[in-house]
Amino acid sequence: MTKIDFYLLDNEDGKNKSGFACRLTQKVYSQGYKVFIYADNQSLINKMDGLLWTFQPGSFLPHGTNENTNNDPIVIGKTQPPETIHDVLINLAGTSPDFFSSFDRVAEIVGGSESEKLEARERYRFYRDRGYELETHHI
Repeated sequence: MTKIDFYLLDNEDGKNKSGFACRLTQKVYSQGYKVFIYADNQSLINKMDGLLWTFQPGSFLPHGTNENTNNDPIVIGKTQPPETIHDVLINLAGTSPDFFSSFDRVAEIVGGSESEKLEARERYRFYRDRGYELETHHI
């Protein structure tokens, strides 16, 4: 069954959320897992695409988008992930994607704004009510 981790950030800054997503992606990828970063809009996809190239000097995370991937181990998208990626889903959207249960792990990154916290509480209840294993991390 899918294990779900909530990462609660105390900063309302969206850059902090994106930066944490990059660091988490780097950590997961370095452990040999494939990652799908789910974003609900093209602007966020473009932002994450750029950040994965530049967030840390000297680092490189091989990635692509749903529209432009060649079996990349890290894919960013707003639609169904490639069939080759089912290790880790990093959710940057305000809702849970329908396909979340096809992943071994889900990382829900929650910013510090009240609206994000409310959306996260709804997702938490959704997962909990369906019996998923949940863990919360205060970052």
